[in-house]
Amino acid sequence: MKVSVYCLVYNHEKYLKTALQGFVSQKTNFDYEVFVHDDASTDGSKLIVEEYAWQYPQIIKPIYQQENQYSKGVSIFTTFILPKMSGEYVAVCEGDDCWTDSLKLQRQVDFLDGHPDYVACVHNTMKKDMRTNRESEMFEEWQDKDILFADVIRGHEYSYHLSSLMYRIQYAYQKKPHFFDTAKKAGVGDLPLAIFLTLSGKVRFLNYNMSLYRIGTEHSWTKRLLLDMNQTAYMCECLADMLDEVNCYTEHRYDKALKTEILKRRYDALFFSEKYEKLYNKPYRSIFYSNPFSYRIKIYIKQNFNGLYHYYRKIVYGRKN
Repeated sequence: MKVSVYCLVYNHEKYLKTALQGFVSQKTNFDYEVFVHDDASTDGSKLIVEEYAWQYPQIIKPIYQQENQYSKGVSIFTTFILPKMSGEYVAVCEGDDCWTDSLKLQRQVDFLDGHPDYVACVHNTMKKDMRTNRESEMFEEWQDKDILFADVIRGHEYSYHLSSLMYRIQYAYQKKPHFFDTAKKAGVGDLPLAIFLTLSGKVRFLNYNMSLYRIGTEHSWTKRLLLDMNQTAYMCECLADMLDEVNCYTEHRYDKALKTEILKRRYDALFFSEKYEKLYNKPYRSIFYSNPFSYRIKIYIKQNFNGLYHYYRKIVYGRKN
């Protein structure tokens, strides 16, 4: 087995067939397997997985849960999926995203086979905002290049999306630093993995657009953040703490870049906590005034007409806070 793929599914009925079709449509000169983990979905996701597992038994390897494991804090990948994997490489795609190029796996395997000094390979992705149906390429002007640590710590908007990742399986087995646990509190798994991989070796970006990232699907992490400002603020604080731990883990080799990102995350936490008065003061003042005038006006409106602003958000977005 050359590649082991995993797909996390929870109530992805609306998008799941597209994801599964992307898996079984891959054209390769090697064998690959796809572990589809359904975390006790309450919609028709399990039936769709069963259908594809019956049609493609050599590719689709289902794992079903009777009770939701994510809500229990269980590490689904390391507990249920990784022990079953036999591939040389690991690839990822969640059930509400999909692969859009039948040569995706082949291109990435060809690169990693030919470049043993690289730990991972990623590629360009199309993103789709589910509120507006607008689609755009994540990285419109990029060419093939190496992904740097400074890119990764800024988030996937500056490096790559999880649906594009393929990495050597030995890095899945390695003991992970403590900053993984801190990120888990925020419900984030892709960022600490991206950081860990770039610290472990070189990561190559291929300028092929081979996956689709849907932003704001039902039950998604991004949707939950849109609905709950307090949760978003908590996530930002956890990510700031995580980056602080990364700084210690790297013995401050990237001190300046990390401190810049830590400050931005704490600024965002204050913003989503609606502690606007602190944004004007040090050490956040420079970030506030680096934003356009329209942004500063928006903050003024939020600070002084908060009730009307929240009413508007509720009407337009259906948000709770």
